[in-house]
Amino acid sequence: DDTEAITIMNALQHLGFNVPEQVGVTGFNNSFLSQYSYPALTTIDIQEIHLGKTSAQTILAALNGSNHLDNLVKVPVNLVKRDSA
Repeated sequence: DDTEAITIMNALQHLGFNVPEQVGVTGFNNSFLSQYSYPALTTIDIQEIHLGKTSAQTILAALNGSNHLDNLVKVPVNLVKRDSA
């Protein structure tokens, strides 16, 4: 997630690597803090509200005896381009 990516980015910079010139870093979940890291973290926005809604619908369908649990569920994501990659 973004917290881990920011921690890794900071460690790389501490070791003398230039982000993103030498190493690109991308996070996952578009946390509030990702825009304030240095450099600002490129991340994947997983649209948590849509993910939660889809998860709840899947659980309710299973509780109601639906046999469609083998279907692949795709949740839309967006790349949020910032300065770290």
